[in-house]
Amino acid sequence: MKKYIILFFLLTFSLPTIADDTESAYDRVLRTGVIRCGYIVYPKQIEIDPNTGTMSGIAYDITEAAAKELGFKIEWSEEVGTGTFVEGLKNQRFDLLCNTAYDSAARSRYISSSIPLFHTPVFALARTNDTRFSDDLSAINNPDVKIGTVDGSQYTIIAQQTFPKAQLVSFVDMTDFSQLLLETQTGKTDIGLADLAITKKYMEANPGKLKTISTKPVRFYSNVFLYRRGDEKFGGMFDTALRNLHNFGIVEKILEKYENNTKIYYRIAPLYQKPE
Repeated sequence: MKKYIILFFLLTFSLPTIADDTESAYDRVLRTGVIRCGYIVYPKQIEIDPNTGTMSGIAYDITEAAAKELGFKIEWSEEVGTGTFVEGLKNQRFDLLCNTAYDSAARSRYISSSIPLFHTPVFALARTNDTRFSDDLSAINNPDVKIGTVDGSQYTIIAQQTFPKAQLVSFVDMTDFSQLLLETQTGKTDIGLADLAITKKYMEANPGKLKTISTKPVRFYSNVFLYRRGDEKFGGMFDTALRNLHNFGIVEKILEKYENNTKIYYRIAPLYQKPE
């Protein structure tokens, strides 16, 4: 019996404790000095020159500026789609979705968001000669109306929640969002959803083909960076850098650089007020 008691104590106190040794994003970034980015190619946000592979865009510049503020480097690790980036964050393939994505209540169950960088209105577009929609968004909520969406995108949620009676025509993840407007122009769908960046670019290339149904947006979102739920220490650190970029006027300069004198994005109110 004494032998078994001794064996019990040896096993209990000498074996290493089994624990989750998964390294947090915060600890890994401090150790390596590198923030790993997942990214979605999207107009004005992240764009890649097909000839040189050079990246540019609002989100690209803000990400690089925030990393510089923190003293880290950025590794642009993986291009992802709207239907795959959540799993990429959850599985720690990268630390941050380095697009300024729409802040979504549905996604907040799985991932966390940074402070807002700016705001984006989402509009509904139809063919110019489609007389069913005359400054009346409610007319979209009809079983005869087809709305184009991309799998996993916020546009799917917008369509489901705002126009539940309409038909959804879904396109696969990684579909170029401007494709939604092309599908409307060619009559495969009746409604395309888009922000002002996509809308302006498409209408300039295809004048007179589509119309914005209402000056009132369908939805209005804050644009944020997204990271894995549980990595709030990393998120808090990144938020500090973003607040500095706001206060220093860097975010505003980046927005102006890519807007080309057309106000596409709605600004965040200043984080300070000059004393009287």
